[in-house]
Amino acid sequence: GIINVINFLDGIDGLAAGVSFFATLSIFFISLLLTVYQPATAFLSIVLAGAVLGFLPYNFNPAKIFMGDSGSLFLGYALAILSIISGAKMATALLVLGFPIIDGLWVVARRIVRHESPFKPDKTHLHHRLLSAGLSVRGAVILLWMISLIFGLLGIISTTYGKMMAIILLVIIMLVVYSFLYYFERRKECPSA
Repeated sequence: GIINVINFLDGIDGLAAGVSFFATLSIFFISLLLTVYQPATAFLSIVLAGAVLGFLPYNFNPAKIFMGDSGSLFLGYALAILSIISGAKMATALLVLGFPIIDGLWVVARRIVRHESPFKPDKTHLHHRLLSAGLSVRGAVILLWMISLIFGLLGIISTTYGKMMAIILLVIIMLVVYSFLYYFERRKECPSA
């Protein structure tokens, strides 16, 4: 689940680390809300956020250090555990990690529909598609960080204001992102349009 989707994100410099930073920061704030109040989880979250933030300047494009499977699998595991022990509802954890989860489900479903192995690597992840549409590595990473930040904020909002509104906003945001991506991919294929 979460372990694999974080590993999937480790396809371009800084993406998995940045998304993990925003997720751990969101879990930190959620853990401190009065409705949840889990100070031990908040402490673990902010420590992990600090570690990832310290790593990020070396992993951002052009990367001097690569995370590799060991790093991304550890971050996925840590995020899964923090999501479980945070005391928030599972829907909140899904919102905080909304982007990697939706991207992972989208790619696996697309592979299955095309009768391909869901375990075979390809270039259909959102970050690869953004690169194909013409964004630079830095541009794609920063855009996806902002989407992760929005999902983190939706997770915090859902804990205080209601999950249905946050989930509706999550779906709308992802539909807008995929619509823009579809438009830019088509525009690149047909420059005269």
